[in-house]
Amino acid sequence: MSAPDYDDWASGVGTDVTLTAPNGRTMPLLLNACSTRIASGEFESYSLTFSAGPDAPRDQAVYNLTLDPFDATDVFLVPIALGDGVTLEAVFNQRRA
Repeated sequence: MSAPDYDDWASGVGTDVTLTAPNGRTMPLLLNACSTRIASGEFESYSLTFSAGPDAPRDQAVYNLTLDPFDATDVFLVPIALGDGVTLEAVFNQRRA
C-alpha cells in the first residue's frame, strides 16, 4: 500500500485518522474536511482539517498520520482553533502526478 493522495483524503472525510506523536502516543483525529484541489502549472494545493480532543497536541509540528488502509505518512499540522478540543490543519503543495 502507499501513502494517501488527494482522492484518498477526500473520500476519507468523516472518518477517524490515527495520529502518532513523536513520543509514540496515539490518538484519533476526525478528518472534517478536504478542500477543493487547486492546480497551478505543475503543482496542486489543498488542505485538510481535523478535530481532536482536548488532550491533542497543541504544537505545530510534523506528526505521523494513518488513514486506513493506507501507509502512515508524516504531515505538518498546525492548530487553528482551540476550545473543548483542538482543530488542526494540514496544507499540501505538491507536484501533480
